[in-house]
Amino acid sequence: MRTLSAAAYEAVFSAETNQVFLILIEINHADMASPIRVVNNHQAISSNGQAYVPYAFEFDPPDEREGVVTNAKLIIDNIDRIIVATIRSLSTPPTVTISIVLADTPDSIEAGPVEFKLKNVSYNVETVSGDLIYNDIDNLNIPFDTFNPVDFGGLF
Repeated sequence: MRTLSAAAYEAVFSAETNQVFLILIEINHADMASPIRVVNNHQAISSNGQAYVPYAFEFDPPDEREGVVTNAKLIIDNIDRIIVATIRSLSTPPTVTISIVLADTPDSIEAGPVEFKLKNVSYNVETVSGDLIYNDIDNLNIPFDTFNPVDFGGLF
């Protein structure tokens, strides 16, 4: 069970509330000069010392079943060409970190941060979309180790 603040619990279980949940997204990569930080809000906010700019996006969250997190989907409005230019310049998938906060208390993370890899990116005039991969099983080494006489002498 997720631990939320008292204000978040009250907002979730109330029939009406003035609390607003905001999704903070950070797109980062070693090859980027600085991360891209956006929030689904009409005005910029600061959370834990980091500035997030207002941006329109859709976040389809992962399913959580018994502690297992599945993949998610992100669709960002393509109003600023910097996101497409940045994604196209990267040779490996960037990391996308998602956090959820209340607008009244942006320094208190209600859910997250959860890290994903952004893959299968496509874009058009209106949107940039991609899959948020939680556990990148496509790039796991299988088998994990190489069985050789130096490391596993008892096998030979």
